[in-house]
Amino acid sequence: MSRVERLKNGTIDTPMPAASDLEVDGNDIAASEGLDELENEIVMQLEKEFGGKDDAAKAESALPKSAPAEATPEAAVNAAMSDFDTSSRQLEMRRKREMASAMEEQIHDGARIFGGLAKQAATLSDYLEKMEAEMKRLERIEASSTKLRIASEGLIRNNHEMKATIEEQRKKVALLESKVASLRDANEAARTNLARLAEEKRIMGVDLDAAKSEIARLENDKRAATERSERSEEEVRELKTNLTMAKDREKVMAIEMRKLEDDLSRRNAEIEELRDRKTQFEIEIEELKSRNATVETTIVEQRSRIEELTFELKSSRKEMEEVIRLKQQRILELEARNRELGAARQEFDEAMTPSIALGDDDDSALAPSPAKPRAKPATKPASKTGAKSAPKSASRQGTRSQSRSTGKQPVKAG
Repeated sequence: MSRVERLKNGTIDTPMPAASDLEVDGNDIAASEGLDELENEIVMQLEKEFGGKDDAAKAESALPKSAPAEATPEAAVNAAMSDFDTSSRQLEMRRKREMASAMEEQIHDGARIFGGLAKQAATLSDYLEKMEAEMKRLERIEASSTKLRIASEGLIRNNHEMKATIEEQRKKVALLESKVASLRDANEAARTNLARLAEEKRIMGVDLDAAKSEIARLENDKRAATERSERSEEEVRELKTNLTMAKDREKVMAIEMRKLEDDLSRRNAEIEELRDRKTQFEIEIEELKSRNATVETTIVEQRSRIEELTFELKSSRKEMEEVIRLKQQRILELEARNRELGAARQEFDEAMTPSIALGDDDDSALAPSPAKPRAKPATKPASKTGAKSAPKSASRQGTRSQSRSTGKQPVKAG
């Protein structure tokens, strides 16, 4: 079935939206007027087609009838033909009327179809307007789609670039994973080194405790030495008041006392140096603690800092060993000095006891008591600075021998 037949039958379905009531009424009026005009035109055409034959028939019927002619066969044939013509005309008129009625029905059907078409045309116009709007929207969508296509092409290029960068990043990640594995191994080694450093730190703490105890012992020795020096000063004062004849001896003793004071000041300076070193060691221990804390957080600087710590620990250990050795050497020197002072004091007491016992008048007549041999200082332990300490001990022994000789001369003179 064609579209025209479906339009005639009114069975065509359109998905277009329906128009409003006012638009439908206006379209019906326009369709009815158009149908009236079409019907008038069709009637005029039918009249033009069939009007000529009707006029000819009317003209023939309107002609005046002639007198009855003679009955001839030709007249009978003509009459029969005229009857046949009239019957054929009547049949043709009937057929035309039937055709006209059929055409009227078709016209009415066409009017109905035209009304439906008008309605559909209205709906089509609305639909076309909507389609124009839709086309504009589609054009905008197409423009946006072109933009999106361009953007998608850019995204595709970016995607390829991102894939390339992702591959590079994967390679970098693989390298980083290998580096992380190596750093983990280094971290394990650093942890073992940290454990070793902690053990060394504990040992250094023990050494520091020993050094503190040594410093305390040295301070006690210093106090004892100061007490001894004070007692020796008191004895010297008593000897100055009681022994006016022993000025040279007193000068020697004053020189020795100055030397002792120099030694004491030097010892005080050494003790201050030891205290400074102690504070420096404590500062270094705090630095080591901070470095140990930073070593746990910063893996990158572990090796260099561990090497610095080991170098500082070795240097501090060497310094501590050197300090301890120097302390031991000083202690031995102090003990030797104390022995020498005790021997000198004993000799001085033995030399001065006859003068005190016999009085001031008999001091000049008395012979000097033989001087006892002084106790030799204890042998010093062999050390790296033995060559340096040997000249010092030699010079000290020379000064002591000079003091002994000068100390004996006034007694002989008296």
